[in-house]
Amino acid sequence: MSSKTPFHVALIAGAALFSTLPTNSWSQSFIEQWKEQSMQRMEAADFQSFDAANTDWYNSNATPQIKTSVPALDELEEALQPWGQDPAMEDRCVQSLLEGNMLRLQLLHVLQGLYGSDLERELNSNEIPASFQWIPILASSYNHSFRSTKGRAGLWGLTAAQADKEGIVRDDTTDERMLPQESTRAAVAILDGLQRRFPANPERVLVGFIKGMPYAARWSGEPGYDADLDEWLAFYRVLARFMVNLDAPNFETQWGQVLTTWTPVACPGELTREGLSSVLGMPLSVQQQLLPWWKNESLPCATFEEFEPYLPQEWSSLWNAHMEELGEWKKSTSPQTTAAISPIPEPLIAANPIADRSADCFKYEVKKGDTLY
Repeated sequence: MSSKTPFHVALIAGAALFSTLPTNSWSQSFIEQWKEQSMQRMEAADFQSFDAANTDWYNSNATPQIKTSVPALDELEEALQPWGQDPAMEDRCVQSLLEGNMLRLQLLHVLQGLYGSDLERELNSNEIPASFQWIPILASSYNHSFRSTKGRAGLWGLTAAQADKEGIVRDDTTDERMLPQESTRAAVAILDGLQRRFPANPERVLVGFIKGMPYAARWSGEPGYDADLDEWLAFYRVLARFMVNLDAPNFETQWGQVLTTWTPVACPGELTREGLSSVLGMPLSVQQQLLPWWKNESLPCATFEEFEPYLPQEWSSLWNAHMEELGEWKKSTSPQTTAAISPIPEPLIAANPIADRSADCFKYEVKKGDTLY
């Protein structure tokens, strides 16, 4: 498997999306935007594959249950305590996570099973406090294919400048910010650099990651300087405690089982987005979730093979059954062929293809360095 393969309350004791924090006020609050985006995450093709195999992940009768033993606040959480002094804001943050019998919290714990172990391990190996691992929840709603209207992308919502500085490949055809391991490697390097710049101020490290080092250096470090940032930090503080204090299932094993049913597909010839849509009925939203590193309209075989795509069985079966048509398909001259990928916050629309979910087994020998991705 290539390294580029995309496999992929008392509760607050002591204690949205951020596509980018705006310089001007939003007509819709950050929390409301994040709530909408987190719901869209459930419609993405990878989550649909998980949901089909684990229909009981959501407990409609769930209530918050605190772990018998909860971890102490780490350095970042301690530094964020001033953003817990507004009771109305605290309540908004808490209720956004408890709505729908904790639907969003349950969703986040499912997705933590896909990404969490690798994120925490990378942070720990660089001596970065564990609570920085929640940045991807706010940056992308735990979505490695995230694209914002402000140019941020990938699991950690990296800017183009951040990606370029950390050596992430971005060219006319591909954007490797969409690879979770590449995004995480770069994010940890950025956090490490910020930690060296602000060794005694983890809150400035967090702000530096989302707003840039110059902003973090001139920021007052106290509530009241930037209302939008205050909301973001208040929500981050609440979310961090919920994620570590809540007694919730671990879904890492279930994700592993789902991803072993995903199978590799071969390149039938130069691909186009319209070809996949016309021959396979694969919507653009599914293409960008399952082949997230692919940027433009066409994709040559050399690039396709470099990334060794694996697809859920329902899509790989269709792909293999229509290899000849894909290889022979000719791009239309219709103006619709140049439609660009729509960035968030525009909704992602996922398909519900093929009822047959049986899968052939295949053997894969795990090698050092492999992750669920």
